[in-house]
Amino acid sequence: MTSEYRLGAWALTWRYLLALSWALPSIAASLTDQDLFREAPLAFYGFLAIKVLGVSVAVVLIQFRRRAPILVAVLLSALSSVTLTLGGFASWAITSLCTRRQWKEILPAGAVFIGFQLVSNPIRRGLGLPVVTGLQLNGTRLQEPWPLIVGGGVLLLYMAVLVAIGMYTGTRRELIASMRAQVEQAEREQQLRVAQGQAAERQRIAREMHDVLAHRISLVSMYSGALA
Repeated sequence: MTSEYRLGAWALTWRYLLALSWALPSIAASLTDQDLFREAPLAFYGFLAIKVLGVSVAVVLIQFRRRAPILVAVLLSALSSVTLTLGGFASWAITSLCTRRQWKEILPAGAVFIGFQLVSNPIRRGLGLPVVTGLQLNGTRLQEPWPLIVGGGVLLLYMAVLVAIGMYTGTRRELIASMRAQVEQAEREQQLRVAQGQAAERQRIAREMHDVLAHRISLVSMYSGALA
């Protein structure tokens, strides 16, 4: 039933706003990065173009999250490893996938999402993009493999939250759809009972009229015979 669910205008709007709220601060920070603009204007415009283009592609892809949920989740997970501005759209795609409540889809999509986030720095470094600096504890940078372990734990927790939200949303949608179907069924049954009652009443009236008419005709026949 969740696959047939259609979001209302407000529900769709706040989802887009939430996904864009992940991207817009990063784009704004790029626009105000005057140091990069002075040192490497070409890189400045390149990074900005990648972020804007990524958001544009994500806005298009997210519209197909119901038709091809796994493909959209994988593509947005891959793109979010290139530019972090798409994390909101990738999270939206994963949550939407989880509303279907099919573990055979959730587990591989979640593994791909976590995997791409863990290798985002090597991917970005290979493309010549800025990378996220290492984790620090009390001003001391953590040595390998602790950044990977901590990052993986955070991603697992974040994925668990997305799965919980998606599963709850899917269950709630199915419950609402079931209640709506029950109400519609009850209305149809009520209309059927009313129609049956009306038909029975018409038949009763027809029988009474037939009996009365037959009685009157018999009286007319009797009077006619007496007069004759």
